[in-house]
Amino acid sequence: MAETRKRHILVVDDDPEITKVVQVMLEYEGFVVTRAHGTAQGMAVLDKELPDLVLLDIMMPHLDGLELCRYIRREPRTMHIPMVVFSASGADEKVHAATLAGATRYLVKTASREELVQTIDEVLGSG
Repeated sequence: MAETRKRHILVVDDDPEITKVVQVMLEYEGFVVTRAHGTAQGMAVLDKELPDLVLLDIMMPHLDGLELCRYIRREPRTMHIPMVVFSASGADEKVHAATLAGATRYLVKTASREELVQTIDEVLGSG
């Protein structure tokens, strides 16, 4: 069997408690996690490293997560990176806006750990 490479997830949310909880859940599942607190910090991380997937909130102060989606999609270095929006709002207009901005999938934060991991695995093609 080929060696399994750990998948790298960048988690972007303005709430440090949420990024910590998500980090613990994903590391338990074998992922490598980098946390960014806000859109600007997420952009700074992406300038230095290329994760396999970005998990992000869209409702953040200053620059919202939709700006990060658009940034990722317009930059040649990052345009291939899948993005899963992980937001408190499941409103149709939020889902639609995230899709237009380039999000690959959309999950509401009430999703279980199993749903989150399944979605990430599906998006990364390993589930």
